[in-house]
Amino acid sequence: MPGQQAGVAPWRVLTILCLAVAVCFFNATAMSVLLPTVAQALQAGPVAAPWEVCNRDANLFEKSNPLDYTNWLIERNGICGNNNFRKATRLLKYLRDIKTNFTCPSFLLTTLLGIQVYASDKGASGFADVSTTLKTLVDRLDDWLQANPSKPTVRNPVLFEEIQSTAWDDTKYSNFRAKINLYRGWIDDAYDEPDNEESIGKWQRVFGEDFAAREAVEKASKVSEAALSVVRGSPVLAGVADLVALVKKIGRTALPSGFDRLPHMRRPRWRVATGTRLTVNVGAQLWTSRYGQQVRRLPRSLPRSRDTGSALMRATTSDFLSPRPA
Repeated sequence: MPGQQAGVAPWRVLTILCLAVAVCFFNATAMSVLLPTVAQALQAGPVAAPWEVCNRDANLFEKSNPLDYTNWLIERNGICGNNNFRKATRLLKYLRDIKTNFTCPSFLLTTLLGIQVYASDKGASGFADVSTTLKTLVDRLDDWLQANPSKPTVRNPVLFEEIQSTAWDDTKYSNFRAKINLYRGWIDDAYDEPDNEESIGKWQRVFGEDFAAREAVEKASKVSEAALSVVRGSPVLAGVADLVALVKKIGRTALPSGFDRLPHMRRPRWRVATGTRLTVNVGAQLWTSRYGQQVRRLPRSLPRSRDTGSALMRATTSDFLSPRPA
């Protein structure tokens, strides 16, 4: 390579230049400080870990060790097998990005998951496939977080002086801890669900409605056919074209098995109470119109009425505040 200094491996020169060009592409203002860094690295001879990166905000060079960190992650991935660690990590980053209700930079989240993998896990059943690996990692991460009620110190596993947990303050850590605990319950519930349709619906609660969306749509589209097939050839079918008409004719018995567990149906997002029964108090108010003025509270029992109208329900739990109906 023209201008290459003696003693510097060509791939290292290319790597440094590519890193410089990539960072400059995303942050043109950093070009003036990055190019001298490349020149200094070239003049210094063979590059020894740890490397240094430019912190624009602090106007300082900071030690970094990307090669050893990458090797550490490759080792974690190899222990889990079949790229399961990498896939589970991507799923959790996707979860973070779609929920947008907790903060954890990718480098920190990756480290937190990586330290949950041990050498003794090689070939273990807890990493048999992607979903099992995801469950194992989240369960272990939640156990670790619950054992640390205050923000812990999380260090770069290959560069001890780098404290990655400085990306959090106490509030962000507390929120992250609570959210992982919540999502652990959802993931365990979806993983342990024996019914396929119910399991899909529960995974959609975790990863959104795009999860297995095609299968959910197919299941929903075949509901009428499933119901009609049961009574096919019967006089009951006379004048009946779909499930709605069949329900009007013979009532609730027309509903096919599993109708209440179809994948597209939203699963409750609040926590399941364990060890006790809860008393639920339901109240109602009469309003002049939607978002209008409240007229009065209604008694607990109301006589039946044939008047046309609509009822709007709003549920509030300790985990979620449901939006006002629109």
